[in-house]
Amino acid sequence: MSYFYSYLIQIDDLVTAMEELELEDHHKQHLGALADSTVHHTILDLILSKLSPTEKTTFVKMLHKNPQDPKLMEFLKERIDGVEDEIQKAAKKLKSELHEDIKEAKKQR
Repeated sequence: MSYFYSYLIQIDDLVTAMEELELEDHHKQHLGALADSTVHHTILDLILSKLSPTEKTTFVKMLHKNPQDPKLMEFLKERIDGVEDEIQKAAKKLKSELHEDIKEAKKQR
């Protein structure tokens, strides 16, 4: 799925790494969806930890209405210094951890 921050994050390399696992296609698809969901929840956790309670409510309402709306990033940029960099750093860290998990899974097969 595409989100307001998708232009900042690419998970294609994770999907490619998962494709190399010796799993049935439906398991690979499930892992891909889990990776996407994990990235999404990591980004949301980062964002929500930086917003006031009122801002959180506004943000969640906007997100629920249209998760792809570029106005979401505008909203965040006005409230969180360097939000794009923070999102990229959080995603990079998570992707690194997921790549390590994939490498470990390959060793176990």
